Amino acid sequence: MASEAPTTGEYIQHHLQNLVLGVHPEHGLSIAHGAEDAAAMGFWAIHLDSMFWSIALGLLFIFIFKKAADKATSGVPGGLQNFVEVVDRRRAFSCFRVACGWLPSVSRERRDPRRPDGRLDGFGR
Repeated sequence: MASEAPTTGEYIQHHLQNLVLGVHPEHGLSIAHGAEDAAAMGFWAIHLDSMFWSIALGLLFIFIFKKAADKATSGVPGGLQNFVEVVDRRRAFSCFRVACGWLPSVSRERRDPRRPDGRLDGFGR
C-alpha cells in the first residue's frame, strides 16, 4: 500500500477542515491540504464549501419566493403564499421597529382611545 490508514483522530480532524482556496506563500494559488496551509493563506482565503452552501441556499430562497409571487392571488391565498406573507410581515415589522424606534415599552405608555382596553396594534395605530 502507498500509505497507512489514518487514525480515528486524524480522520476526524481532516474532515473538520473546510475546503479552503487561497494564495499560499510557497505554492501560489491552491487548495489547502491542512490547517497549517489554511493558516498560511491568511485572511483572504475562501472557504469553498461555505461559499457553495451560501449560494445554494440563497438561490433556493429566491426560487421559492419567486414561485410564490407568480402564484399569488388577491383572493384566498394558498399555503405557500401564506408562508411568504408571514415571513415578509415579520421582516417588515422588525425593520419598522428599528427604523422608527418603536419599542414595546413605548406602546404601553401610549393609549388608543378608540379601543376599550387602550392597546395599540403593532404599527402604533
